[in-house]
Amino acid sequence: MHEPQLKDGTSYNNKAASIGTNVDSISTNINNMSITNTEDSVPKGAGRDKEAEITSNKKVSTSCAQNSANHTMGRAYWKGEVVEKDQNKAIQHLKLAAIGGYEKARHCLGDAEMCNGNIDRAMKHYMIAAKSGYDNSLKLVGAGYKAGHVTKDEYAITLRAYQNTQDKMKSEQRTKAVDKIIYPEWHKVKNSK
Repeated sequence: MHEPQLKDGTSYNNKAASIGTNVDSISTNINNMSITNTEDSVPKGAGRDKEAEITSNKKVSTSCAQNSANHTMGRAYWKGEVVEKDQNKAIQHLKLAAIGGYEKARHCLGDAEMCNGNIDRAMKHYMIAAKSGYDNSLKLVGAGYKAGHVTKDEYAITLRAYQNTQDKMKSEQRTKAVDKIIYPEWHKVKNSK
């Protein structure tokens, strides 16, 4: 198996080991994650439904981490940061993350298609990411509509799907949580009255 090389010619794994991190093993570990023991995390007497819910949440968490790692690796290969620039590997990692539902990766695939001159394919990627709620993609779909690369119907469908996604993410509980995180001083003043 070919070992990736850095721009300076040193081995990817040797460089990673010298800074105390083996980056290849991160991707491997994420790919090999599995849910084997949920008994420790299920409260006694919680029953099968709670166990299934916890197992499901762990699988989603693992999937999110894997998608994020694939997106990060894809961007690293695309830009040639830390690893030697390789567009094929970049596309492969970005596709895996996009298939997993990672909107940023879908957007990056659109960018890659745009760089390669495939405007129609790029717009399709941007529309999928925008329908999932990714703002930057929606802006590019709007620009594509103005430039004549996206039909009026496609743009309308994308806008409606984007709005539906935004509406689904809104809740009073979420707004309160965001307020506490982003505006902690404001929250303290508000509650002290």
